[in-house]
Amino acid sequence: MHSVYADMAAARYSSDVQLSEAIQNPPPELPEMILKEYIVIQIKEKKEMGWDKVHKHILKLPFCEFKQQIV
Repeated sequence: MHSVYADMAAARYSSDVQLSEAIQNPPPELPEMILKEYIVIQIKEKKEMGWDKVHKHILKLPFCEFKQQIV
């Protein structure tokens, strides 16, 4: 029985080491995929909150070219 537990512990350790290595050295395309998904989520959330309407309203406000701000 002792060897079964030892084998399970070794397998778990090996799995943990592989996971740790994968986290530290992700494939080059993974960060890009995560960033693209994050951007899609952000756009969706802003649409759901009505930010496009706020943006359209802000564009209609008077803008001072000299001060570079909405007046």
